[in-house]
Amino acid sequence: MKLYYSEYKPNGILGEFFLDYSKFEVRQKIRGNFHLLNDYTSSLLIVLDINSGKIICKIAGYRNERLRINLKENSVLFIYKFKPEIFYLLNDGKIENFKNKIVNYLKIKFPAGIHDEKTINDILIEHYKKITLNRTKLKSYVLRAIEKINLQKGNYKTGELISESGISIRQFQREFKKVTGFSPKEYASILRINSLTSQLLKDKVSLKDIFFDFGFYDQAHFNNEFRKIIGANPTLFESRQKLIKYLNLL
Repeated sequence: MKLYYSEYKPNGILGEFFLDYSKFEVRQKIRGNFHLLNDYTSSLLIVLDINSGKIICKIAGYRNERLRINLKENSVLFIYKFKPEIFYLLNDGKIENFKNKIVNYLKIKFPAGIHDEKTINDILIEHYKKITLNRTKLKSYVLRAIEKINLQKGNYKTGELISESGISIRQFQREFKKVTGFSPKEYASILRINSLTSQLLKDKVSLKDIFFDFGFYDQAHFNNEFRKIIGANPTLFESRQKLIKYLNLL
């Protein structure tokens, strides 16, 4: 099949709500469902039927297991990754309602006949610029920790984050998990694997060429972490082609 994958960093209003967004364009029918891998944050999913211009909007919650979504032939899946602290505020802290789930999202109205990415983004901008968030509900040390872990793609030292916060380990972990749904270690581990798979999808590289770049000391260290997070054999991710097959796009 033909798979087209792109990844973008949003700016402006969308940059305030989302970390990034990616686009999977499917030109031929896939076998069964598309697999969404474990993710450290929740996402807005927009599925565009290219032929009809019809759009389906859903939320994929943060997760420590795979989720599945059906994609038709000639469809485009947009995945907008929420900043975890923003998703927490948008849902009044009730993020546990979304963990390991895909739910319909009806708050954004898309007219029929949409066929391009720019129109989708324009509608999202109009929707999110009307939203005011009360950021005083967030602890500054949690925000700094999330930002640092994100910037370092999951490579971080727990001691540094806690010493900067000036609070106990237990309190830090409790506040971090309240906002993200994960402990700092769980969040960082999933982020590292997630970042690595994104790199495989974008570039023609093999797994053995890049796992050092994501803080894994050796093949054994990576294998153990991968099995713990994904629950599958790392050989399934040895190359872009194998990863695409694992996602069920072949």
